[in-house]
Amino acid sequence: MVDARKLCLNPKNLDTIRKHIIRKLSKNNVNNLRWTENESEFVLLVIDDFLNKNPWNKKIMNIGQYIQYVDKKTIDVCFSQIYKKHMEYMKSIAMEKMVAKSTVGEETLEERIQRSSMNMNPTNEVIDKKLDMSDVPKDDSNLDLDKYFDETLKQRNNDDTKIEMVIKKNKEIMEREVCDEDADEKNIIFTEKQQEAGRKEKNVIEKPDSLKSILDDLKKKHKYTKTHIVSVDSRDRNTDAYANPNTFKIDLNTTYKNVYCIELISAIIPKSEYVINSNNNVIYFSENGGSEISATISEGNYTIDELVTEIGTVMTNASAISGSSWTYTASVNSKTNKITITSGNPANLFELYFNGGTEKYSNTERTVYKQYSVGTVIGFTKTDLSGTYTYTGTNQYNLNGETYILLKLDNIGNLSGTETSKNSISGSFTKINLNTTQNDFKYYNNKEEYISKYELSSPIGKLDQLNISFYNYEGSLYSFNGLENSLLFRIKTLSADYD
Repeated sequence: MVDARKLCLNPKNLDTIRKHIIRKLSKNNVNNLRWTENESEFVLLVIDDFLNKNPWNKKIMNIGQYIQYVDKKTIDVCFSQIYKKHMEYMKSIAMEKMVAKSTVGEETLEERIQRSSMNMNPTNEVIDKKLDMSDVPKDDSNLDLDKYFDETLKQRNNDDTKIEMVIKKNKEIMEREVCDEDADEKNIIFTEKQQEAGRKEKNVIEKPDSLKSILDDLKKKHKYTKTHIVSVDSRDRNTDAYANPNTFKIDLNTTYKNVYCIELISAIIPKSEYVINSNNNVIYFSENGGSEISATISEGNYTIDELVTEIGTVMTNASAISGSSWTYTASVNSKTNKITITSGNPANLFELYFNGGTEKYSNTERTVYKQYSVGTVIGFTKTDLSGTYTYTGTNQYNLNGETYILLKLDNIGNLSGTETSKNSISGSFTKINLNTTQNDFKYYNNKEEYISKYELSSPIGKLDQLNISFYNYEGSLYSFNGLENSLLFRIKTLSADYD
């Protein structure tokens, strides 16, 4: 199977590119470059960024040509930026020598050289002007800085023109050799004679033997993989068996064999679960230490003014049912966004209950909310309150609803949570952010957000059905309230002849 990203980021290929860069630096009189892990990491970042912006299109070039294209492009970029870093480093040393005698009592020369090296940031896309240090006078004390920099600037301008001409020539060579749209896809590697002739005529960098071996292997195996695009719409489910679009099983119109990769390309997900729903719509309280009373808020989406009015109403009604007939009101502070619940008479002391006991947490325990408690929405913590007739929440209210949902595909698990994560996270295929307004649709695209891909260590023998479910963080099925969803998958398979 062909994966251009893995090939181009292969450690052997990285080492080859590093050697080419050092060779180019040597030709530019840079023989004392200190190559560190930072340079290697920078090369990796450049390659990865280039792959993201210039994905392989097999209709334009085959995989061998594509890797050559990546090599040459990234070598140019890495060379220019690492060359710039080295020149800045050398320039800092020269400047330190010029002012070293006037820095008594300040930080040492070595300290400033180290600081200067650490602060370098090779991110500009232009080639830094080459600085020739050979003409720096050994006697720094009598150095005329103005004259020195005038001469240096003139030299840098001349060198800059030469460097731009070399890079322009290399780019033209690369484009002529690689961007041949009519190239035969089977001819992944140029013949040895073609490569040798090209190197002599155009000074093209020779492809390392390790890369040749990889491409030879790809030439034999890339024809054994196939990509399938599969669209799943919740409206296509059996609604008799699966009334709600948050969990359903759907048959695929093709049986896919030897599946080794499943990727979510895009999705359309409604953010339609009510802010107040059956999982968070109960207020637990008691009056004068009496029996516990529960007041249930109707499911739905509320403005904050509607919600505080509803809280006072349902608590008053619940009190009447219990035989007390106390009245309650709720209000919100517009500056702090905190809710206060008050009884109608200062003499009527009541209690609020939010503590639902404990659950296992790593090697200890932690407090949880009472089941179905509205506390997390109205800003009250998992603590019971008593002794007065009015209480104000510790936190701001939250009427934003769920911030993300979890997609599960039967036993195809892709996510791992922390040690204390809810069970809903571990084993999920992916996490879909609901960064949209209530009752609007979230349009997920893996190119704009993050890649949701699952590569199996051993292929699935047969895939003809998908079991799809959507959960919230707490592990409850996310309620779409009847609105449908749509998913687009990329499924990759191996042929039976794959070795």
